[in-house]
Amino acid sequence: NLTYSEDFHILAFTDTSANHRLLFLFFLLIYWAGILGNSLLITLVFKDSHLHNPMYFLLCNLSILDVCFPSATIPKLMEILLTKNTSMSLLQCYIQGVFYVFFGSTEAIVLSSMAYDRYVAICHPLQYYLIMNEKKYALIMGGPWILGLLNSVYLTFLCTRLLFCGEYDIHSFFCNIKSLSKISCGSAVFQNMIFAESLMFGLFQVLLILISYIKIVMVLLRMKYRLKILSSCSSHLITLIIFYG
Repeated sequence: NLTYSEDFHILAFTDTSANHRLLFLFFLLIYWAGILGNSLLITLVFKDSHLHNPMYFLLCNLSILDVCFPSATIPKLMEILLTKNTSMSLLQCYIQGVFYVFFGSTEAIVLSSMAYDRYVAICHPLQYYLIMNEKKYALIMGGPWILGLLNSVYLTFLCTRLLFCGEYDIHSFFCNIKSLSKISCGSAVFQNMIFAESLMFGLFQVLLILISYIKIVMVLLRMKYRLKILSSCSSHLITLIIFYG
């Protein structure tokens, strides 16, 4: 009973009595607020030449991801809420999965890169532009996108080799690779790959961020205007809480 012919069903809201139209409006408002806010920040960074430095370009990079990341899942979720049609083809699942992993893993690396940038700016201010030279800047800006793309393509390729044993119900808000692995047959090797990917793009990135901020705090404890300097990290810290929370 191994087949690819069936559609999957996204069942996140089937067991709830909540008003689907109200949920649709809620997600619509949140989605467009994020789109408009991040688009405004991107425009400001590109238009103001005073903001053309690694810190703000990294922030701009993050804003682009904060537009793309929810766009991989929320539009389809809103369609399900509005039409109550929970079906999703295997191809649609793969497409959603590849973009979700791509933007998610890219954002994880960008967040750790921003932590490193803050560490250099606060702990080595006089050597900031020497350390953040053009080569390192290009690596920090482009590297996350390349690694994120390679990760998503590789995992999606492995996902296309999964076999499904008649179970097509996905109890999640969207179709992702982890959900597909749970309803597949004999996916132990694939689940091990997901675990390794979670370590590399999850735990390892968190450790890099923690190391950067531990060093920042150690330096700030010896400085007079520590609160003012720490405030420059506030947007990054808020994003970290939202992303990993």
